[in-house]
Amino acid sequence: MEFETQQEVEAAIDQHYRTICDLKFRWNMFSPINRRFPPEVLEEVFLYYAMGMCPSVYEFLHRSSPGAYAWIRIGHVCRFWREIVLQLPRMWGHITVGPYTMPECVDEMLRRSRQTSLVVQAYLPAHTLSGFTSLSVVLAQLHRTRNLNLTVSAAHLVEHFGTLGGTAPKLRNFTLTEPFGLGSPVDPPFPTQATHLNRLVISGHPLTKVQQMFCPSLRHLSLSSMNIDSLEILYQSLVKMPSIRTLELQFLDMHNTISMFSDENVALPHLRSMRLSAGGNSAALCARFLRRVTFPGDTSISCIGFQDVVGYFRGSSTAFVSAIADKLNGVGTIGTPLPLKSLSLRSSKSGETALVMQGWTSEHTVDSLHRGIRKHCQFENQWSARCAIIQVVELCSAIKLSEVTSFYISDHPLARFEIYDWVKAFMQMQKLRTLDVRSFAARTLPAVLMLQHDGPNSMPGGPSGAKPILQWKPMFPSLQRLVLRGVHFKEYYRQKDELTFLAVLGEALRKRKSRGLQLPQLVIQDAVNFTASDENRLALLVKHLEWDGEETILDDREEDEKNCTDEEEFDSDG
Repeated sequence: MEFETQQEVEAAIDQHYRTICDLKFRWNMFSPINRRFPPEVLEEVFLYYAMGMCPSVYEFLHRSSPGAYAWIRIGHVCRFWREIVLQLPRMWGHITVGPYTMPECVDEMLRRSRQTSLVVQAYLPAHTLSGFTSLSVVLAQLHRTRNLNLTVSAAHLVEHFGTLGGTAPKLRNFTLTEPFGLGSPVDPPFPTQATHLNRLVISGHPLTKVQQMFCPSLRHLSLSSMNIDSLEILYQSLVKMPSIRTLELQFLDMHNTISMFSDENVALPHLRSMRLSAGGNSAALCARFLRRVTFPGDTSISCIGFQDVVGYFRGSSTAFVSAIADKLNGVGTIGTPLPLKSLSLRSSKSGETALVMQGWTSEHTVDSLHRGIRKHCQFENQWSARCAIIQVVELCSAIKLSEVTSFYISDHPLARFEIYDWVKAFMQMQKLRTLDVRSFAARTLPAVLMLQHDGPNSMPGGPSGAKPILQWKPMFPSLQRLVLRGVHFKEYYRQKDELTFLAVLGEALRKRKSRGLQLPQLVIQDAVNFTASDENRLALLVKHLEWDGEETILDDREEDEKNCTDEEEFDSDG
């Protein structure tokens, strides 16, 4: 082929380029994915991918998102995929608005979405021209919005987004959050005619206007900044929401009395999950609410942050513990709750120092309790105060634990039971078969295992002036497996004191064996100051001993003596 001009060469290059692109397109059509999956299946895959790529508020805050519209890159893989994406209105109906989202981008998204329902998320903690303009464009389409998640201050909503108060007949999920958790002094506008609303989450905003969104179709409700006034509004509105399945309430500090609170009971027959969190001294308010609401006995209950405080409201958490215990025991519930079978005391998974108590109505192994199980959890209580152990004992002594078969206690700093605490809290556990205790939480356990029908006994470690209890029943008479992990069997390696953990444990096992309660299995892992000779000593007292063979020797006494010697030498040199 001969060319006479440069333009002819360029034209030939363009033709070859188009031919190559067409051949690549045809080649992609023969790829395994495109051949095996019809466009309808690929559409669902692309939608799933796009929804998974949408950033959350947390990702906005920490800038960990790859980009609000990074999912569009899936349309750049090949021409066939691009054609599918461009012809998929539902994909363009997922709109995210950030501080720097351009209005032109939103306009194009709305055009490509045609008239499909919209899923909108906006994070605008401060005023930006592009972000506010983009959100205004989106809210003009409120009538076809299905999900709306806004993190915008109430003041900005009132000043710039009056259209939020328009009709929203298709709205199913609505979330409104005050940025940075700050309380709002003004009432923001709320969508109207949202008669099909399924989920409502309001954080940091007063409820004076929120109640207009309470409707019979509501299934999931989450409200924060709850005080007496807002709780009264909610209480009166619950009658309109008999289909509620999940209820999350965050209470504020209580600075006045609750005498005006209604005494009428409200029934929530379909409630499946209730989550309550408190700030400061709001436990009494929560307790009053619990006693005025009835729900099924198998409803999962989660309570976070309730603790005693000094001053006028001291003891409010006692009222709360009593209220939650009544619900777990079936008082004021619809139907009788199933008995608890598994119990766990562990650290919070959120990385905080909180002590978490969880209970299940199904049996679980202690290994699974150690890993943490949230599924089908009947109740969960979380404490962060120094008085946590007092409240744990109070709650455990008030609820029914006679059917518990497995119990796990972590090495949390707050999980330190005295002998009296063990007896008061867990003496009901007559069917306990497996007990897993970690580190210093096992400090007083051997003495507890020795409590038998030995006649009069006082209560070591109990309150002053406590009267002796006659004929104590044996603790954990059905115990089949005891797991000790990370326990210090001696304070220092060569300690011979009869009061060492090892000595007291051996004596407890010997006494249980002599009374026909020989322990079938003892498991020791990650032990400190425990050797093979100690294993042989304990193996004679149980049917089977399982030790991981790890010898970790720590001699604090020698280390202290060395430190003292070093200090004396330093002083003499000085």
